Formats: sequence, structure tokens, C-alpha cells
Amino acid sequence: MSGKLHVGIVALLFVVFSTSCWAEKLRELSVELDGGMRKDSIDWNIAGVNNTPNVRSELEWEDVEIYQLSVVTKLIVENKKVPFATYVRLKGNYGWIVDGDVQDSDYNGNNRTLEFSRSYSDGGDGDVLDLSAALGFQFDLFNNRLLIAPLVGYSYSEQNLTMKDGNQVVSRRDLDPRVQELGPIAGLDSSYETEWSGVWVGVDM
Repeated sequence: MSGKLHVGIVALLFVVFSTSCWAEKLRELSVELDGGMRKDSIDWNIAGVNNTPNVRSELEWEDVEIYQLSVVTKLIVENKKVPFATYVRLKGNYGWIVDGDVQDSDYNGNNRTLEFSRSYSDGGDGDVLDLSAALGFQFDLFNNRLLIAPLVGYSYSEQNLTMKDGNQVVSRRDLDPRVQELGPIAGLDSSYETEWSGVWVGVDM
């Protein structure tokens, strides 16, 4: 987990503690558990030396099936001195990858031309993680008929992907003599980790 995320969580916990100290009324403290299935995909590519070709190698994970568990915690506290309640939301998702397909292609020409290598493999292993923390203020409108909370938050996500049981289907040694021969790829067991994070804004209604 990144250092920025640790700092963000510590700061949010400080806000929650501070809020609870001056709060006059606890409106809501809830925890929701959820489960389901989702599908992910990723396309990763790099260019050659001096951007020639503009796509040298490309990896694509498609139809990555994931069983996911989610938890959402909300804390809403009121203070009669202001016309809004402090609103804190924490959310986390964790998922197990159970199926997926991977294509690995290499090119000698620009715009994905002169393909000299292509293989397919099993991407049905690994896991994913999503964490999000948000802080805002909830306003009551129309005699509590509408509750609206503008939010500022920070999120972190990662995908831990794998490639196994590969099979070479395109092999042009006239374009690159180092390319794998056609057929099964012995001992293929590669892993790829992607992660991204950032600040976001939104509204809960």
C-alpha cells in the first residue's frame, strides 16, 4: 500500500475523532457488506526504441472474472450550531480472479503491423483491491425528503494479474529470429501488478 494512502487514512481518522468530540448527535453509524461478480480488463503496451515502432509489445487481459466482497462504513454526526452534518464514508473491495484470457503480441511495424509473435494464455488467477475514503457535509433539504452530501475523497486501486499455460500461435522468425516456436510455452508463470490512486470529488444523495 502506498505511503500517500497511509497518510490519507491517518488524516481521515483524525477528522473522524475530532468530529466525534464536538458532535451533539450521532445520526448514523453503519456498516454494509456486499458481494458479487465483476469483470475487468487491461491493455498495456510499450513502444520501441525512439518510438519505432509506436507499439512494439502489447499485453491484453480480457474477460477477467472476479468474485468480489465489499464493505462500506458511514459515519454521520450533527452539530446544531451549523446547518449540516459531517459525513464520513470508507469503502473497500477485495476480489479473487477466477477466469480470464491474455493475449501477448509483438510488432515490427507501426500501428500494430508486421506482427511476428502472438501467444494466448490463462489469466484466471490473482486478485484486485480497491480502497476509498471520503469526507463531506450532508445537507437536509425539503424537510428531510432529500439528503445531499458533497464529498472529497481519495482512492487507491490495484490489480495483481498472472499469465500461465501459454500457447504460441504466431511465430515469424523471418522478422525476429528470437521468437518462440509454435506450440505450448514451457514454464510460463508471469505476474503483473498495476496500481493507481488519486483524489476525487462527488455527491451522495
